Amino acid sequence: MFQCVIWLTLTVGLSATTSDPLSVAASGKLKIDGVPAELSFPLAAGANCIVTATVLDAKSERVWLATTRDSLVRIVASEVGPEEYRINLAAEEVGVVLVALASNEFRFFAELDSGQILASLPINYTRKTDKEPSIEFDVFVTRDGESRRVAHHNGVYFLCSDPWVDPLVDGIDVKFEEPQDRDFTVRIREARMPLLASPDRKSYSVRWDQSLRDDLRATGKIHFELDSAGHHQRLSLRVPATELAFPGPYFTATVRQRSSLWLPPSHEYLLLSIGDVSGGAVRVDLRGADGKAFVQHLTMRQGETATFSLKDMSYTLVLRKLRNVLVGTDSAVFDIWRGKDGDGPRIDALLQTLGKSNVVFLRGELEHSGPEAEAHLRSKLDQVTEETISWKQFVETIATKSTTTGEPYRVRSPDGIVMTAEAWIERQK
Repeated sequence: MFQCVIWLTLTVGLSATTSDPLSVAASGKLKIDGVPAELSFPLAAGANCIVTATVLDAKSERVWLATTRDSLVRIVASEVGPEEYRINLAAEEVGVVLVALASNEFRFFAELDSGQILASLPINYTRKTDKEPSIEFDVFVTRDGESRRVAHHNGVYFLCSDPWVDPLVDGIDVKFEEPQDRDFTVRIREARMPLLASPDRKSYSVRWDQSLRDDLRATGKIHFELDSAGHHQRLSLRVPATELAFPGPYFTATVRQRSSLWLPPSHEYLLLSIGDVSGGAVRVDLRGADGKAFVQHLTMRQGETATFSLKDMSYTLVLRKLRNVLVGTDSAVFDIWRGKDGDGPRIDALLQTLGKSNVVFLRGELEHSGPEAEAHLRSKLDQVTEETISWKQFVETIATKSTTTGEPYRVRSPDGIVMTAEAWIERQK
C-alpha cells in the first residue's frame, strides 16, 4: 500500500528554523524564509503562508519538502525565479500531506546540478487534534457487477492500493464496519452529489450515468470527500487517459535534464523523464504512474523518434531540440504527434532542418533567419485545430504562402539563389 498523496506533484517551498535559516554544505547554501515560529497543520482555510527557499552559491535542479532525503512522499517546490522556490503552506494539499506524514518534523532538500543534495535543519510542526473520533472505512469501485477496493481510510488519512481506476466504472461504494450517521459527497469538477446510504447505513454508494462517465473521462480525476461536522477528508482517484487530449495535431513538452514532467494530456498518467544532456544525446524514459514502461532507457539524439501506444491509439515522440546553455539548466524539447506512420514526424523533421539552415526566409518584404522561420511556421501550425494534418496540407496551407495575402514565401540560399519555399521544400526530400 502507499499513500494516495504520492502522485500529487505539488511545488513547495518552506523555511527552516527562524533562528538558523541557512543549510550549508561543501558547495552551496539553502536559505529558507517565511516559516512561522509555530506551525500546526492543517492551516486555516483561505489563509496564506508563503515560504521561500533560495539556493545560494550553487545551481539547483529542484527543491522539495520531505521527512527524509529518500522519502517517496515529497512536496516539490515551484520555481518562481533564478534559484528561488516558493509554496503556500496553507494550501489544502500541503496540510493533507503533512498531517498524513505524522512525523511532526520535515526538512527542505535541494538537488544541485552537481548531484549534491542540500538539506535544511528540521522544521517542527504539530497536527491539529480537534477532529471527531477517527473511523476506518474502505472505498471500492464497481464495474460490471464486480467491486475492487481502491483505498482504505485508517482514521487519519487515505491509503491507496490502486488510485488508478477505469473510466467506465459503474460507481463508487464506501463500506464501514459499523452503521454511520453522516453525510458523504462525491465531486467531479465542481459538481457534487450525495452518496446514497444502504438500509443498514454501513454502505454508501453513487452510481454513474453516461454523462458522468464522459465527464470523468474528460477530467481525468474524481475527488471523493468525506464531509462531517465541517471536516473533510479527500481521496483523489485518477483516470488514465484513453487517448492524449491535446488541441491540434501535436503537443510540445520541455523537460529539464535529470528531471521529469507529468504530461497534462494524459491526465498526468504519463511521466516523461530524461537524464543528462551530454554529447548531443539524452536518455529518455516514458512511464505510466502504475509503473508501465512505454519508452524505456532509450538514448535519443535531436530529430530521432520513438513510438508508443496508449489503449488503441499510437503516438510518435520526437526529440525536436536539445538545449545546452552556459547559464541555467540544459533541457530537451519534445513533440508528440498522433499516429506512428503519419506525416507529423516528417513535418517536424522539415521544420528542424529549416531551423538549422543558413537560408534567409522571405515573407513579402520581411527577412527571417532559419530559426526565426521555423518559429513562425510552428506558430502557424499551432493554430491548426484539426487533430491531424497531412504533409500536403502542411505544405500547401502553412509552409509556402501567407495565410492572409496568399503571397508565396521565398527562400534565399547562402549562395544568393532565390527560389520559392515550395521548391526549397522539394529539394529537402
